[in-house]
Amino acid sequence: MLTTKMIDLRVPFVSCLCLIAALAPAQQKQSPSPSRDLIWSAGGSFSLGKAVPGVIEVRGADAFPIVKDGGGQKAFGAAGTAGRGRLVAFSHGSFMGKGETLKQKAALQLFANAVKWAGRSDRPNVGVHPSAISARAYLAQQQIPSSQVLPSQIAQAKPHVYCVISDSQALTAKDIETIQRYLNAGGGVVVATTPWAFAKRHTDFSQSPGNRLLSAAGLAFLPRGYCDNKAPVSVYRPVEALDREQQLWDASLTPPHSEHLAVKAAQRLAANPQTTNPVLIENLKQGITLSGDDLTAYLHSLLALNQAIGPITPNRKNPITPEKSPLVDTVIQIESQLNLSLPAGMMYPIPAATDYPGPVADSTPRVTKNLSLDCQYRGWASHRSPGGWNAKEIRSTGLYAPPSEVITVTAPEALAAQGYEVVIGFYGGQLKNRKQWHRYPRLQRSVPIRGTETRVSNALGGLVGIRIPHQARAGQQPFTIAGAVQAPLYIEGQTSADEWRSTIRHYAAPMAEIASDRIIITVPSADIRDIDDPAAVTQLWSEILEMSADLAGFDRSQYRAERLWFDRQPAAGLLHSGYPVCGFYGEHSRLAVDAEQLREKGFWGFFHEYGHNHQHALWNLPNTGETTCNLWSVYVYEELIGKPRTEAHRALNPLVRLQTRKRYFASDPIDFQKNWSVWTSLDTYLLVQEEFGWEPFKKVFAEYHTLPEAEWPKGQQAINDQWVIRLSKACGKNLAPYWRAWHLPLTEQVDEQLADLPVWHCKAIAM
Repeated sequence: MLTTKMIDLRVPFVSCLCLIAALAPAQQKQSPSPSRDLIWSAGGSFSLGKAVPGVIEVRGADAFPIVKDGGGQKAFGAAGTAGRGRLVAFSHGSFMGKGETLKQKAALQLFANAVKWAGRSDRPNVGVHPSAISARAYLAQQQIPSSQVLPSQIAQAKPHVYCVISDSQALTAKDIETIQRYLNAGGGVVVATTPWAFAKRHTDFSQSPGNRLLSAAGLAFLPRGYCDNKAPVSVYRPVEALDREQQLWDASLTPPHSEHLAVKAAQRLAANPQTTNPVLIENLKQGITLSGDDLTAYLHSLLALNQAIGPITPNRKNPITPEKSPLVDTVIQIESQLNLSLPAGMMYPIPAATDYPGPVADSTPRVTKNLSLDCQYRGWASHRSPGGWNAKEIRSTGLYAPPSEVITVTAPEALAAQGYEVVIGFYGGQLKNRKQWHRYPRLQRSVPIRGTETRVSNALGGLVGIRIPHQARAGQQPFTIAGAVQAPLYIEGQTSADEWRSTIRHYAAPMAEIASDRIIITVPSADIRDIDDPAAVTQLWSEILEMSADLAGFDRSQYRAERLWFDRQPAAGLLHSGYPVCGFYGEHSRLAVDAEQLREKGFWGFFHEYGHNHQHALWNLPNTGETTCNLWSVYVYEELIGKPRTEAHRALNPLVRLQTRKRYFASDPIDFQKNWSVWTSLDTYLLVQEEFGWEPFKKVFAEYHTLPEAEWPKGQQAINDQWVIRLSKACGKNLAPYWRAWHLPLTEQVDEQLADLPVWHCKAIAM
């Protein structure tokens, strides 16, 4: 069996569908490689540039991905068979010759190979729909003959391959039916479109022209989602799958001999790890495309190189500084890519895993666990972008995958190819923008559930979960997971206190979770070993999140449980918002699970990040991204923790606020865009709150929460106007002069809307 190994790519591009007919006449010279291998021949890499492809989902048993984005997860090229025909699909119009993609050698070769595979010929005759006419020039460069052919002319022209843009306005329903018949009868079809760009055009995206063509081949363009266009895309040959009985990497085995340049480079670099020879390093990178015995030899040599360098184990005391050592950067990059793309169990345990996320002893029992998991997607309040409102949800399993060990997940057949995934490592935050790395830059690996059994491994190890796709409504579903070790997991209402204290908190996995229907907190297991009453933790956090939703004006029970993750190094800041909210482990992770201390002292940062998760783009004024979230910090501190705002943060000391205000108004001229920043703008909001209380804010936030899309403000000026109008009406006072005094730009429409309200005169500022 062949399993593809590739890299994903994300690029926004024009929609285009290239269908290539495979009806080669008897006298036509047949392609010397009629198998799938033809598509990957020549290999190489290319850049997507400004192109952002959509996502293709591979559903059929005979369908397979061709090329993936830099993350190694999302396919933007795929192929399959339909009837007697062959179909190739690309999720961006650049693969029909539009833009810069096919100007690159590797991309053009990939396109040409796809045409040859679909047409079962070295030189197929290609019919091109007028909408895809740009492809003809690139076909000519590959000595592949082509001509313009309308769908109605296919029967007469008898092309071996047909190229067409799926969402072309010129493509009729009758044309689609003609192409479908042609494909099923043995024609070759190559499809390219940018699905996300046309999603709103189709009420039922499964009936879009592209998906009507792809469905018979076991493929589907997804209406949402983008591929990563930042990293170079590598074109791989498929890799042979491991024997199903091979569960673990064995470094003691003698690797096969290989003369490949990448293997030789790894061996020479391991013998002299101090070298900076750029030729050897470039040769080393070529190993990413290997398969078979060459790949096995390469992996053994790459592991030896890692160990010779250190081994590479970034941490706080000895961080990695990107670009300081090209060799170290290259090894980390290659290992990260292989970890995401190789079949389960093929990648060796990355040495750094024993340091972080943490070791799992060989003596720790590997278990088989039967679970019932909630497979209904709940999501988050819409358009709360800092909160990851559209993210897939993760269900915890209480299991941990040791580095590189194969985990087998058995799921109901009804969930196959529906967007569900097995994920190892719940935190997807990468370290691209960090100047130093205290851990490997990418920890998470996820694999789609394509059938009843899914095998997956992660060379760094991690907690095992099931990712729930958007709009999933499957309810409780049975899963069986084999090969992992038990991890501490407390679930409010399900886990008994006695079982927690006597057994669960002592499980050997390095990460632990405390969960309720409101929040799931993930910390190093060392942080929970002495916790006797995790129910006190979930109770406090439920109160924090209920209070946050109360200020935001909506019912918290309608939405997902939030996630709070503590990592050795978050992707940004001291903490960052999202799903999950993430912070550094250590002092903060211990505080998060210490209910007594957190209830007594509070923590501005936690409340601030969940404030971010409740922010709405419809009411955020200019430069207030780091401001309005602090309304939640103040509210939770005062209403739950019981501490006044003056004790919540030093910037809210009355004297400090007064000095901040005076500096702003003393500017000459006042630069609103530059100077009305975090603490100045927070003072603006708080002066209103101190006069009118929290109720007007709750009322306005609730209005925005249920505001029909047709009434959403369009553009920043409309956002400014609507905010002041709505808040003024909620307060029963005309606040326009107050906000203008702070130099917030407002139009005359605000004055017209508020003409009947008395003006509020704020004594704290000159108006």
